[in-house]
Amino acid sequence: IILLGNTILEDGIVPRLRRLFKDNEWWDVFRQPLFLDGVNVRPEVFTDEVIADAQSHGKIAYKQNYLLEPSSSGTGIFIREYFDYFLESHFENVDSPLKKQDVRRAIFIDPAFSTSKRSDDAVVMLVWQHKISKQFYLLDWYGWTSAPSSTRANIISIFNKAIMWWYKIEFIHCEEVQINKDQTEFIKNLKEDLLQHEINVPLYTTRPVWAKGQRIKDILEPVMSMKGIRFNRWLDSNFLQKLERQLLDHPNSDHDDHSDCLAQAIETLKKRPDAWAVKQKQKRRI
Repeated sequence: IILLGNTILEDGIVPRLRRLFKDNEWWDVFRQPLFLDGVNVRPEVFTDEVIADAQSHGKIAYKQNYLLEPSSSGTGIFIREYFDYFLESHFENVDSPLKKQDVRRAIFIDPAFSTSKRSDDAVVMLVWQHKISKQFYLLDWYGWTSAPSSTRANIISIFNKAIMWWYKIEFIHCEEVQINKDQTEFIKNLKEDLLQHEINVPLYTTRPVWAKGQRIKDILEPVMSMKGIRFNRWLDSNFLQKLERQLLDHPNSDHDDHSDCLAQAIETLKKRPDAWAVKQKQKRRI
């Protein structure tokens, strides 16, 4: 009988078996992480490219599967070191590799109509994605316990501010739960508001297929652990503090609306990798 396993939790089944059988003469207990004293034990298989790909799935998963380092149960998914920040001036400097024309921009909405009692604030985010580096930038936001009409007004405001800053918005995205009449009504009224304000960008709606807590962990942790999301340092600090607190306390936070909206944004943008290629083809045809 051969048992193979990785190390998930401090008190998971593999650490338990190791403790149980380590002194049993009828069992051989072998533990081999990928790196031993800083040396790659299988460099012919685990090349630098393979390791980089493994690390791209997130620090927690990489440590559990390759370094055999367990995660504390239910805690420590997001840590302070994951947070990275930027200034809009980084895109203004003529010598900077960051150019405004090289980012995709979209607005994402969590209107706070949910079956979850932990979701309170309505949240709106303006998120960029750099077309080359695939880095995400959280540029502008709104998050407050507000009436649906106020939430829609802030969506219009964020859109108009972006246009004033010469930022083109590619689309607006809102999740829709069809069994939730309030959310369906919100989207219907939002479409009417966009027409009234002559905002002619696509409004996409999708049905959530993930449990909130799982999506936040699986979508955000791999990206944030690689410093793949940067936050605008100079906008509303109260919003940023809420978002940071929700992520640092996840999954034990009292609220998850801000972090879930960010997960929605990253997940949606990742599903549209061909947007730039399509756009470039259209330009060449013209």
